[in-house]
Amino acid sequence: MISNKISLGIENQSEILMAHAIRFTGNHEDANDLVQDTFLKAFKYLATYTEGTNLSGWLFTIMKNTFLNKCNNMASKKMSFVDHSELNLLKQENVASNLAIGKMANDEIRKALSNLPKSLSEPFILHFEGHSYKELAALYNIPIGTVKTRIHSAKKMLRQTLSELRGYELT
Repeated sequence: MISNKISLGIENQSEILMAHAIRFTGNHEDANDLVQDTFLKAFKYLATYTEGTNLSGWLFTIMKNTFLNKCNNMASKKMSFVDHSELNLLKQENVASNLAIGKMANDEIRKALSNLPKSLSEPFILHFEGHSYKELAALYNIPIGTVKTRIHSAKKMLRQTLSELRGYELT
């Protein structure tokens, strides 16, 4: 049987527990509830306490676990109220919006590319598709330096043409 000494020791921890509870909860009302829940559990499981060990540490562990369990329960309750059909609708609207913006940007890029001279647009497109400078130099029978210059010039002209697309930049 647990002694009255331990019961009194638990009750004497209320100020220390309240300070911890306020740090956990952030307000006095919830802290009072947490301290009460901690005391209830401590008295319920008093038989598991080993006399002579750190009573404050034992109570703090009960408080911390009680607080974490309440947080987990609240988080799972909030998650159960989420309307997944609304989330899917929002996701579909975002995808549609992104596709529309992407199509507009692609149309602008195609238009800008069509305004470039073929000597610049063709090497640029092929390089963009993954062909190396060396491959392009062999294809057009020109030096690699000329290929690099044409691609650089194409990028520069595209930047100027596409400047009205805010934040759009080719690298």
